[in-house]
Amino acid sequence: MKDFPVFCYQSTSELYRCPSGGIPKGEAVTFRVKIRRDTFAYHVYFVCQKEGGASYRLSMPWSGLDNGYNVYELNFPVDESGLYFYHFEVDYYGNYVRYGKGEGGFALAQQNPVNFQITCYQPWQTPDWYTGGVMYQIFPDRFCKGEGAVEEKELRAWGDTPEYLPKKGVITNDDFFGGNLWGVIERLPYLKELGVTTLYLNPIFKARSNHRYDTGDYMQVDGLLGGNEAFLALVEKAHKLKMRVVLDGVFNHTGDDSLYFNKYGNYDSIGAYQSKASPYHSWFQFTQFPDKYTSWWGIDTLPSANKSNKGYRRFITGVVRHWLKKGADGWRLDV
Repeated sequence: MKDFPVFCYQSTSELYRCPSGGIPKGEAVTFRVKIRRDTFAYHVYFVCQKEGGASYRLSMPWSGLDNGYNVYELNFPVDESGLYFYHFEVDYYGNYVRYGKGEGGFALAQQNPVNFQITCYQPWQTPDWYTGGVMYQIFPDRFCKGEGAVEEKELRAWGDTPEYLPKKGVITNDDFFGGNLWGVIERLPYLKELGVTTLYLNPIFKARSNHRYDTGDYMQVDGLLGGNEAFLALVEKAHKLKMRVVLDGVFNHTGDDSLYFNKYGNYDSIGAYQSKASPYHSWFQFTQFPDKYTSWWGIDTLPSANKSNKGYRRFITGVVRHWLKKGADGWRLDV
């Protein structure tokens, strides 16, 4: 017996946690732990804390034997959505040992236990049009250069090799081929013939780069793609063909060259980089104003948004509703 572990639990195994993944609000999780019989555990506790709430302990009753182990089990109902953090405590007749998360989801004895996590989500109904459909992803700049293009930038010849190597150590993503939403409209019959039911567009809003994950203005479709006019035409024609359009929501960060950050002064706004009095200043997290700030993976052209800021949250939810009202059918959320 001494060669067998004293305490057994693994969060990714349904032998110990069922279900093992996220759960919908109102359901329960069954937790089981096994303790070697020759260790004489007196009490076994499940210690849990909902994010932002108080910690509490629940006793895990003995439920039987399994190959030389005592099994303790708890049925834990989760009535509110959110994140829950937990570990275990065992009273070995006055010797308390805590068990937290180790590599691979296995429990390890730890003085300051690393908590396991339960994700409880609000149940939702997947739209009927999405279930069982065929989605086609489009990178707008490289898909099709349709009639009506507004050539705001110098364009590469269609078919050239894209620039992908760094320039002076920096990857700029500033070569454009001129693909646009008019081109997507032209190809809708072809996509319909393929059996496509949903178009997923990589970011289409005004931005400095060709990938447009550095949003400059969430309320404007990039002019090089045809602007708002082209978007409205696209959703109208797609819907007539019984196809849906899903947009890429890049809300974790903006571009440094944006209406909201405005690092280079290219927008008629007082950006967060320009002044602490900016209406957008609290949307970002500066460690040393103005040149040091939190950004996505440390890439300073992509300043991270403060998602807990109520003003930013109101703005982004407004953006989501605005484009749904304009005809978008759904969002893919980046990061």
